[in-house]
Amino acid sequence: MEEPSDDFLCSSLDYEPIPERRKILEDLIGRFQEYDNLLIAFSTIRGLPRATPRHVTQMQRWHDQYRDAIENAERHDLGHEDDMIQLLPRPTSFFALVLTKIPLLHRVFQKAQRADRDGKSIATYWSDTALNSFATLLTLLAGLGMLLGSCWWLDQIPENASRLGLISGSVTVFALGLWGAMGNRPAEVLIGTATYRAILVIYLSH
Repeated sequence: MEEPSDDFLCSSLDYEPIPERRKILEDLIGRFQEYDNLLIAFSTIRGLPRATPRHVTQMQRWHDQYRDAIENAERHDLGHEDDMIQLLPRPTSFFALVLTKIPLLHRVFQKAQRADRDGKSIATYWSDTALNSFATLLTLLAGLGMLLGSCWWLDQIPENASRLGLISGSVTVFALGLWGAMGNRPAEVLIGTATYRAILVIYLSH
């Protein structure tokens, strides 16, 4: 009996007596592999985050500045802005995005344009690493200030009802600030908020 070959995943196909049917099975295996590759590629694309309104606006400004770079007939994004995605998503907190709106910080974190770029470009470039590090530093200082400030304030309030109100308000402000610093990560926000509240309660009990 002929030994099965390594061409198929199922060795029983090697014993197919009808050549025509064997040819069809060979074609089907290739088609299924192609379908699997397309399905994996589609799933990968669906997993990418959508383009933010800021990205859409920046792209439209680029097209307005370089009107002859791409013909309108080749611009498949026209009318399909909701279908745009981020090919290289960079996780940036809401706090860091707010810092980019401060004109003074533009000069601090702004980077020089590369020599191969158009000198007339309206685009500005800044260091994401430096900006995120600065946002992280401010977040740590703010969190430490809220923790120490709340503990100091609790010492100045003798009434339990007022202390409860201070803890409730501080925890709410801390949770909102943590959400702005960490982005849409509810598990981490809840863990950080619970830890902050536990520290205040333990300090109050002593």
